[in-house]
Amino acid sequence: MKDSIKIFLYKIIQSSQVILALVVSLCFRAKRTRVAIGANDICRNVESWGKSVQGSFTVNLGTPGKLRNHAGKYEFSNPFQNKIPAHLFKAISGPILLGYLSKRCHTFIYFGEPGFCLHQADQREKELYFLKSQGIKIVCVFVGSEIRSIQKGMVLERKNNRIGISTIMEKQLSADQVKENEARCKVLAKVTNRFSDLAINCESDSPSYLQKPINKFFYPTQIISPKKNKKKWEKYKIPIVLHSCTNPFIKGTEIVRQAAARLKKENHKFEYIDAVRCPHQELMEFLDQAHIVLVQFYCVAPGLLTVEALHRRCAVMTSASCKYNSALPRGADKAWFVTNKNQVYDHLKKLLLKPRLAKQYAYQGYHFATKHFSYKYAEKEIHSLLKTL
Repeated sequence: MKDSIKIFLYKIIQSSQVILALVVSLCFRAKRTRVAIGANDICRNVESWGKSVQGSFTVNLGTPGKLRNHAGKYEFSNPFQNKIPAHLFKAISGPILLGYLSKRCHTFIYFGEPGFCLHQADQREKELYFLKSQGIKIVCVFVGSEIRSIQKGMVLERKNNRIGISTIMEKQLSADQVKENEARCKVLAKVTNRFSDLAINCESDSPSYLQKPINKFFYPTQIISPKKNKKKWEKYKIPIVLHSCTNPFIKGTEIVRQAAARLKKENHKFEYIDAVRCPHQELMEFLDQAHIVLVQFYCVAPGLLTVEALHRRCAVMTSASCKYNSALPRGADKAWFVTNKNQVYDHLKKLLLKPRLAKQYAYQGYHFATKHFSYKYAEKEIHSLLKTL
């Protein structure tokens, strides 16, 4: 009963928001020369894509916060830290901005599930209909759990004979929660299939109900100077090992902690930094010092932290592998030390005992990142996709 009332209220609010967007749009003449990117940032994708797409207008209506996925600069952002003021600000400014941008932008690029208006009632259906009715192109980019079908993911993981993120999530959630997630993902995919001109999703890592997704992912990142971060390898004495994530349960944090504790007990000398849920700026400072970075051990996509660590000349351990992910650029398996959840202890020990091997991965990874994970590379790839619209 409560859920029904909640959905009913969502529908009323959302309908009012779309009507407000329509009224605002009627106040402006169409002069569509830009590309809107938003509306909530996820892992700084909105910010980084904004630097790779010419004529972009970046929007982050999510709570700014201190976590790494909100530490960006945008042309329009939510100024409130607290939840209630932030939601109220988005509820009012979102539809106004949607109406204005519908007359200034020829393309809207959405990241994840949220929109400019309340999305919970229909997964953006009314909002996307409003844009489509004006002839605006729509691109939907998904980054993981918001579109991932746990059921499809488990089938894929069984096929590949591996325990992955879907298996872990199925154990973490109740049967009702898995069922709700599946229903939500189906509606989100159905709306995306109907209205989007392009849907981008790494199906190898996040299997979905999307009909024709582009199996790609982009992590546009600023290239770090070749001279920076060399000294930490030239003055290599006591290695610094780092682990960071925002969701310890699905990233393998407990496995990392157990491996680090076991190696410490065996008298291996290294400094361990546990930077779980660490503010982004502080994390970047840690990466500048770190020699070995342990990222995640259930996913088959590298994640933003992997890319940031590669750019800072760190030897990276992660489960991302070309064997299971066809979207990875050629040579990715040599850019980092491919490590599944059962190999964390052995692989970390190997890098601690063989500093030259760790340095080799760090330097190979740096050159790989500058080639495949830069603004320049992303600009070329994204531009070629947008040209197909």
